[in-house]
Amino acid sequence: MFQEKDIEQFLIKPENYRKHIWGAFDDEEEKERTETLKIYNQVSIGNYGVIDILALSTGTDLGYDDKIVKQYHIDILEIKMTDKVSYQELGQLCRYMTAMENYLEEKKYPLSKYRIKEHLICRGLDKRTDFTFLLNCLDSNVYLYIFDITLEKGIKISSEATAGWIKTEEGEIVKNLDKIIPVCFSFKETKKKKGIIEEAKQIIKE
Repeated sequence: MFQEKDIEQFLIKPENYRKHIWGAFDDEEEKERTETLKIYNQVSIGNYGVIDILALSTGTDLGYDDKIVKQYHIDILEIKMTDKVSYQELGQLCRYMTAMENYLEEKKYPLSKYRIKEHLICRGLDKRTDFTFLLNCLDSNVYLYIFDITLEKGIKISSEATAGWIKTEEGEIVKNLDKIIPVCFSFKETKKKKGIIEEAKQIIKE
């Protein structure tokens, strides 16, 4: 039976890591980052816990004055076998990111030169709670991947957009990036709050 360590061992191979985690780069950037890529697994960060996979690489980016500057990339990967990843797993990943930011500050490394990304790799998400709507509000440093394992095809990892979760009229939480489902607002008016309600309705209309 496949275990978390199987995904881990699969991804610490540079060729698999580049394909499934990095995605598409232009040739020059991929060459530069590939040459500097170092991948570690089961990295202890003291009382903050143990990172499943920590990947470090160096590339270039545009600075504030549009000049090319060196950029240090830190990727933190957390792997979960569950198909109902929720708040706890995301919180764990954020704990690791906090530890990394605190470490850089303690060592007086300029944070502007470091790009820290969080990668959550799992079988699926918990759609029984509002967790998916939290994903809608995450910044661009959090990445989500869904994996599948079969004896015939082995391990398959697909990148999944964190945004786009909606609730249908039937109450089902689904991913929908193309269609907007109308949301009906209903205000209970009282004499005391009538002015505020009318103002709220006008703002929404605008």
